[in-house]
Amino acid sequence: MQQVATQEAVDHAANQLVADGKEPSVRSVQEITKGSFTTIKKFLRDWEQRRRAPESAVQVPEELLAMSRSLVTQIYACCLATGQAEIDAIRRDAAATAARQAGELHEAMGELQSLEDEITQHERTQGSLKGDLALKEAENTRLKVEVARLEERVTNQGDRIRELHAALLAKQELEARLAELERRIQQSDGGDATGTGR
Repeated sequence: MQQVATQEAVDHAANQLVADGKEPSVRSVQEITKGSFTTIKKFLRDWEQRRRAPESAVQVPEELLAMSRSLVTQIYACCLATGQAEIDAIRRDAAATAARQAGELHEAMGELQSLEDEITQHERTQGSLKGDLALKEAENTRLKVEVARLEERVTNQGDRIRELHAALLAKQELEARLAELERRIQQSDGGDATGTGR
């Protein structure tokens, strides 16, 4: 005699097949429940409809809903306060960091300005030194020209001195020859006077 299947037995068999990863069918449920094909088909259709139908809404007491809303409000307020505190802390840190960086930037700009001033002063000093060097070089050139001119004059004076010395020697020689000639003339005149007296 064939066993009579119940709705509960079909539901249990179908749920077991789903838990095993299998899709319930009339034949697979029949193998478990041993019921008739027609009965199992009717009960399985009812199980599938209940399976696909949305679960009925649970009636929550109004007091519990009020408590939930209050709790959510408190949690939101707490999170908001905590988040605002964290935002304020981040803003304070950012402001402090920005102020510190602004101070460092101002200090760096001051150092840069000092370096630029030093460079400008060095450039001015270098320009002044170049001007002095140009003047010194011009003076040196002028002195070289003057020295060359003086050397030329000295050379010319040397030639003149040599000429004068030669002229002096010639004069002295001429004077010596004239003196000798006068001496001879005097001797000659003396001889003549002695012969006449005799």
